[in-house]
Amino acid sequence: MKCPSCSATIGALDKICPYCGAEVPTAPLSGTFAPPEQVPASGLTALSICDRIQEDLAALALKPPTSRARSFFVGLITPPTFGLAFIVSKALEVFGRQGESPNRLVLSIDENIRKGKTSYKNDSAVATSLKKFEAELAGYHVRRHSSHRAFWLGFAIGVVAIVGVLFAAGLSSRQSHHRKSENLQSTISLVQAGELSGAVAIVARLPEDERRELAERDSFARIAVDILDGRDKEALELSKGIPDLVARAKAENFIALRMLDRALQSADYAGALDAARWVTPEEEKAKAEDRVRASQATALISADKMDKAKEIMANIHSESTRSQLERLIESKLPNPKLNGF
Repeated sequence: MKCPSCSATIGALDKICPYCGAEVPTAPLSGTFAPPEQVPASGLTALSICDRIQEDLAALALKPPTSRARSFFVGLITPPTFGLAFIVSKALEVFGRQGESPNRLVLSIDENIRKGKTSYKNDSAVATSLKKFEAELAGYHVRRHSSHRAFWLGFAIGVVAIVGVLFAAGLSSRQSHHRKSENLQSTISLVQAGELSGAVAIVARLPEDERRELAERDSFARIAVDILDGRDKEALELSKGIPDLVARAKAENFIALRMLDRALQSADYAGALDAARWVTPEEEKAKAEDRVRASQATALISADKMDKAKEIMANIHSESTRSQLERLIESKLPNPKLNGF
């Protein structure tokens, strides 16, 4: 490059001619201000090109790539928010930005570096400056690439987490369905076999909602639920649907004896006798009735109502039970040998 004042050969990046001391213009050259051999193909001087690159690099430094931590977090929450987190992040970057975008600055720097290499490829000073600019730009690309990798790492982990949650939910649902089916089948099998104590034990372990679902799905399962909830009469009515006669009688005995126990606890002797009438065979029915009458007679004896107690005792089938009650009455009566003392 030649000095426009003294025509001495000077460096492309010299701002002052070392020979005549004239100031070298940094503005784009044209044929009006310089001879044709000094006008590069780009129409820009080396100083102008380098100044523009430096300005763009300074502006780019004020707009660094998103930090790896933030990119990772945005990527992590992008899948569960269906992309909303990514959109919001980008919107914040756009609305908070002033001047040219980083992508435009990068394109401008690349273009000017290319112009400098083309126009001043034989100038070592220009080549050195351009290499420095390329290194700075490469550092920016490395940081941006690192930010992108952090985003996609977070995104991948977010996707894996969602898939894991969905898989776990599906597995839990299948296990729950399998467990419910097992409970239903076990309850039905026990009820149909007349083993109501086992069926009630299964139902008692279930949460309230599963218990209700079980009762709605099958009438045999409902028998166990009704027994557990104290609806013995409803359970007794449903037990008529048990196909096996032996199993049905066994189930009816179980329900009737529960009804009998509950009636005795509340001193409802009429209800207890009514429940005893469902017991089979006849000898077991007689034992159940004796149990009710013995309980009623004991209560009357304790209340010193001996005549009424004896009326109840007359209907008791078991002689040993009557004998025990008679001895209880005798223990309550005054001893005539002690009169006068």
